[in-house]
Amino acid sequence: MNNKNNKNSPSEKVYNFIINKIKSKEWHPNSKIMTENELCQELNVSRVAVRQAMEKLVALGLLKKKQGAGTFVTNIEASTYMNSLMPIFLLDDKDMLSLLEFRIYFEYGNVRMFMENHDKEDIEKLEYYYNEMKNNVNDIEKFYIADFNFHNTIALGTKNPIVIKISEILIEVLKNHQSILYKSIGPNIGLEYHQDILKAIKANDGKIAAMFMRRHIEAAINEYKKAKIIPK
Repeated sequence: MNNKNNKNSPSEKVYNFIINKIKSKEWHPNSKIMTENELCQELNVSRVAVRQAMEKLVALGLLKKKQGAGTFVTNIEASTYMNSLMPIFLLDDKDMLSLLEFRIYFEYGNVRMFMENHDKEDIEKLEYYYNEMKNNVNDIEKFYIADFNFHNTIALGTKNPIVIKISEILIEVLKNHQSILYKSIGPNIGLEYHQDILKAIKANDGKIAAMFMRRHIEAAINEYKKAKIIPK
């Protein structure tokens, strides 16, 4: 109940306004943003609400204050995207490629760990999400949500809190770029390899399941490179 109220609060209104300005590139890195008074007038909110939102964005590393000069958009480096506090919507093509390359090793290891720690319910969830993918190949959002949940179920099945936390961050990044991924990669690769991964897991063959996971991510990377014309 409180979360719902916070989303509609004046402070959240200011926060979302600034986030959208940065996301749309209207306020680019190192540029000076509107003053507190200007934000108050533009959004019809109090100075307290503006300050609360700006303090939150400064704490997140998206804004920085310079005494006597004003507030500026931070020049965010790619390495900061994996900060669990950082809003994760600013990835460019090279950053997305780096993320996909990281997943080769991360998700390969997850499958091996999953095989040692999963339970029957985890398998049932994987089957459910795979079927959701099959049933929603023409619905971008539903297809990729099911895809993300399939991978996150494997992470949860490892029962390793660090793996689970990293997976949550990765999923949030990918959710923010699902339309880019869909247009670049499409559903066919996901359906083919998820079927193979699930089949191997059900056969209790962790080595083969991990191999298919690795091939899945590698195939996705190749398609992404082709679509985005990124040098190999």
